[in-house]
Formats: sequence, structure tokens, C-alpha cells
Amino acid sequence: MPDLRLTSTLDIATPASFVDGVELIEQRIRVRLSTFRGEYPLDTSAGLDLVGFLQTMPPDVGLVAAVVAREVLAVDGVGSTEITSSKFNRTTQEIEIKVDAFIDTEAEPVVVEVEARIGPKSVGSDPGSYVLTRYSGGSAR
Repeated sequence: MPDLRLTSTLDIATPASFVDGVELIEQRIRVRLSTFRGEYPLDTSAGLDLVGFLQTMPPDVGLVAAVVAREVLAVDGVGSTEITSSKFNRTTQEIEIKVDAFIDTEAEPVVVEVEARIGPKSVGSDPGSYVLTRYSGGSAR
């Protein structure tokens, strides 16, 4: 079932149009990762606990990567995930994570690489920055 197309800032695009297929799954990944834990009243368990992640320095990068991968996997249409890299950048104080989301389509498997940067700036109004890159044929490398 299609959803309304959202802009990069997660506002409803104008003129209004719909999105479906792999693009819909990518949009839902972006929305899920851009939600703070407890922010969505219909599912208070959804979203990332960014404040909790950043209270301990250095943060537990493995735990944060696992939570990001779990949130991506919770999106309908994502069959599996694989954490391809995770590290804590001491200079920027950001956690940098790459997760591959494997999506089965009727045509061929698709991999969406999710790059996440979560840091002190993320605790305010911005829940982190995310870049999604699509690869056809089931391989992001």
C-alpha cells in the first residue's frame, strides 16, 4: 500500500504524490531512524534512544549499531540486515554506522546501505543524519 511522498526533511511533498516499492521502504527506514524513542504516541517503543546512547563516553558503539540495525529490520519489507561498519569518531564525537538492509523484490534483490551519524547535535531537535544508497543485485560492495 503506497504512502504519501515525504521530502528529505520528512514533510509531505507538494504537490502531493505517492511512493511505493523499494522507495517506500527507504522512506520508512528514514522515518523510523528519525524518530526519538517515545516520540510516536501509537508506538512508544519505536525510535532511537539517542540521549541514552550519548550519556556514556565513549558510547557502546556495538550496542548502538545493533539498535540501528534492529530499527531498520523492523521496517516492513526489510528481510534482513547486516552491520558492515561501526566506529566512534573522537574528533566529531559521532557514532558512525553502516548497515545493509536486504530487500526482496519481484525483479531482483536490492540492498539499501544505511549510513548513520549520531552525535551530540542529534540530541536536540535533529535525530541524526542518515544517507541511504540503493544497490541492485543483492550486493552493496
